[in-house]
Amino acid sequence: MSSYKEKNSGGFDDALARAEAAIAELKESYHAQLGLDIAELETAYGELSDPATSSAALKTLASLAHNIKGQGGSFGYDLATEIGGALSDFLRQRPAPAGRARRIIHLYIRMLRIVFERKLVEDGGSMGRSLRLKLKRLNNVL
Repeated sequence: MSSYKEKNSGGFDDALARAEAAIAELKESYHAQLGLDIAELETAYGELSDPATSSAALKTLASLAHNIKGQGGSFGYDLATEIGGALSDFLRQRPAPAGRARRIIHLYIRMLRIVFERKLVEDGGSMGRSLRLKLKRLNNVL
C-alpha cells in the first residue's frame, strides 16, 4: 500500500513548480515597474528646481522612494530596497531640499538606475558590493 505522500508528491511538486514560475513572472513584472518608478523619480527630480512644481515633486519623490523600499526586497531587489529606504529617510529629514541636498537625491536616483539597468538582484555581486559601499559612505556623510 502506498502512502499519502507517495500518492500526492507529484501534485505537491507540480504546485511548487507553478508557484516558482509565478514568482519568476512577478520578478520580471517588478523589474518593469521599478523602471517606471525610476523614470518618475527622474521626472520629479527635474521638477524640484521649479517653485511651482517643487512641492508636488517632493511628495512624488517621497512616495516613490517609500514604495521602492517596501516592494524591492519582495522580488529579490534587496539593493533597491536599501537605496529606496535611504532616499525615503533622507527626504523625510529635508522638507525643502536645495543645493547639496538636491545633488544627493540625484545620486540616490542614479544608484537605483544602475540597479535597474544591471538587474542587480539579491546581493548584486561585485557591483552590488560597490554600490553598498557608496551608499554607506553617502549615508555617513549625511
